[in-house]
Amino acid sequence: MQSAGAELRRTSAAKTTEMEAITVSPLIRSIFQGRKRVILDVGPKGILKKTELAGAGAQLPSKQGPQTDRVGHAGEESEKTTTLNTKVQALDEEIAIFKKESKKVKNLAKEQEEGLTRLTREKAVWEQQKKTQMLTFQAQQEEQIEKLRKEKQVLDHRAVTLNNVPAVQRKDVEELRGTLAKEQEEHRAKEMRLRLTINRLRAVNEDLTKQVFELQEEIRRYEGCVLSALEDQGNDLYSKSLSTKPCGRTDCKQPCKFS
Repeated sequence: MQSAGAELRRTSAAKTTEMEAITVSPLIRSIFQGRKRVILDVGPKGILKKTELAGAGAQLPSKQGPQTDRVGHAGEESEKTTTLNTKVQALDEEIAIFKKESKKVKNLAKEQEEGLTRLTREKAVWEQQKKTQMLTFQAQQEEQIEKLRKEKQVLDHRAVTLNNVPAVQRKDVEELRGTLAKEQEEHRAKEMRLRLTINRLRAVNEDLTKQVFELQEEIRRYEGCVLSALEDQGNDLYSKSLSTKPCGRTDCKQPCKFS
């Protein structure tokens, strides 16, 4: 039994040495990245232990030292950071676009609500006006019906009265009605003739008034010409009187004595 345990310990130590000598390539690391790995770890007494590693940063132990692991981890972190920044920037742009579109939608909703409120108010006003107009129309209709009813009563009363009148008086009434209609027709014709005569006389009066104004203007022009001629003649006489001596001689050099 002791020899079997020693053999098992030697075999485990050999396998541990071989696993430590293995270098894990980046391709294998990327394939098994994100999965849980079970790694055999050898304790200080040569006992095998199972260790589960998960996540992107899990790597198999190697003998290349912490320098290589640090460089690889830094490169992966840089790529992850760049990708994350790109995704964050894209998300920021999408958020900005979403906010802009949301603002537009809110404005449209507000405008639609205002338009709906305005339409509701206008509809209420229109319905009130329609109701008022209907009430007014009904009142006018009832008034006209009442007026027609009263006129019908008057006509019926007249018809009954005429039916009760004797035949002789009825004939006289018909003759008077015919005479009245004839007189009214003659009066209308006479009024038409008088109206035509008045229009004709009004036109003649306007023509005569126009001629009077023209004659007055012509008289004023003639008066102006006559006054101008008289002024010119008076100026000539005055200048002639100044150049002539009282004695009647223009070449007299002696002073004239006035009697």
